[in-house]
Amino acid sequence: MGQYYYLDGAAPVGPFSLQDVYTLVDRGVIGPATLVCKEGGAEWQTLQSIPELNGKFNATAPAEANAPESGRKRRRSRINVTAIIIACLFALVAIYITYTISHAFQVSAQSTGEMDPLLGR
Repeated sequence: MGQYYYLDGAAPVGPFSLQDVYTLVDRGVIGPATLVCKEGGAEWQTLQSIPELNGKFNATAPAEANAPESGRKRRRSRINVTAIIIACLFALVAIYITYTISHAFQVSAQSTGEMDPLLGR
């Protein structure tokens, strides 16, 4: 069998034997959409489109192949939920502060007999 290179960004990494490529797939370093070139080859192709390498993906369950991506989606979802909770807490604190200041101003105005310039009372 030949040796293989894969693209990490714009830089080729390798060479790797077929078994090494399978190990990289198992560890989640590369996936079916990773661009790979066989040593001496002229074109970069997706890993899943190379016949001697795509058998690894046919044997792997789709859920396993997409695990890193689904993990990112879960993290993104948690971040969104956290942001919403923080925004709601901030809004509640702002409402509480506004109410407290307004109430304190009304009590002060009633005790001194002054009129509220905003309410006209």
